[in-house]
Amino acid sequence: MGLIKVSAGDLWFEASNDGSGTVYLIQYHLDTTCSPLPCLRRAQTVKLAGDPLANATAQVANYQTELDNVLNGTTANPIFQAYDTNGNLISPTDMSNNALASINSVSITIEVQSPTLDPKTKVYPTVTLFSTVKLNNCSAAWTSDYLMGC
Repeated sequence: MGLIKVSAGDLWFEASNDGSGTVYLIQYHLDTTCSPLPCLRRAQTVKLAGDPLANATAQVANYQTELDNVLNGTTANPIFQAYDTNGNLISPTDMSNNALASINSVSITIEVQSPTLDPKTKVYPTVTLFSTVKLNNCSAAWTSDYLMGC
């Protein structure tokens, strides 16, 4: 399937990422129940046969914390954003099969705050990481009349 979900705090996709040929469901999720601040978590489970979105939603994910003290991940200040081939933002509410198939890139912006007070400035330092990933989006959601696909 490729991409399954892109929203402010979630990125789900299917991929074979370890060279074994096994396809995994890989999920990144902003967990707002972490303490002291939200954390970005990751899960990787073997892909189930059938509808990827239904399976991803129903499948129990064994999340591991990857990053603590995440400051963003809201609709107003998202971590993940998807763009089409023309650079237009694709809203998470528009994630139909054709929208998923048309995604050309995903931007990732993570703002993290240190849990330790800087002794000199007396503030908690923050760091922002930004990256854009260009996709070879060979999506099963692709239909023959759409731009992307293989």
